[in-house]
Amino acid sequence: MKLYLAAPLFSEAERAFNLAVAQALSAAGHEVYLPQRDTPKVDGAARTTAVFRANLAAVATADAVVAVCEGPQVDDGTAWEIGYAYGRNIPVYGLRTDPRSVQPDERINLMILESLNELSPSILQLIHTLHYAEIPRRRSPYDR
Repeated sequence: MKLYLAAPLFSEAERAFNLAVAQALSAAGHEVYLPQRDTPKVDGAARTTAVFRANLAAVATADAVVAVCEGPQVDDGTAWEIGYAYGRNIPVYGLRTDPRSVQPDERINLMILESLNELSPSILQLIHTLHYAEIPRRRSPYDR
C-alpha cells in the first residue's frame, strides 16, 4: 500500500520516531512517503510553495495517510494533512502511543478523532490494522 506519513518533524526526537515508523511500515511491505526524507530539497523564495506542492501531491496519490498524533495537541501541519485527506476520501490511520486523553471519550481532539479510520496505540497495532484494512478509495467530487 502507498502511504503518506503525516507527522511533526521539528525536533530530533520527532524525526527519529518518524523514521522508525516509516522503516517499520516499509518492512511490512508498504511504500512510505516520509516528508522529512522524501520532499525534494528547495532553497530560495519558492521553497515553501515547492514543499507544499510536493507534499500535497504525495497525499493526493497515497492509498492512505498514516498520521502521528502524539502530544497534548496534534501538530498543526499533521492536522491539516488529516483534514485534506479526509476531504478527498483518502483513508487516515492515526498512531498515538501517548496515553493522555482530552475527555474520557476523546483520546485526541474530536475533529481529528472523527476523521480517522482507526487510532492505533502502537506501531505494531498500526501495522496489524493496515494489514487487514480494506482501502476503498472513493472518488471525491474534488478529484480531477
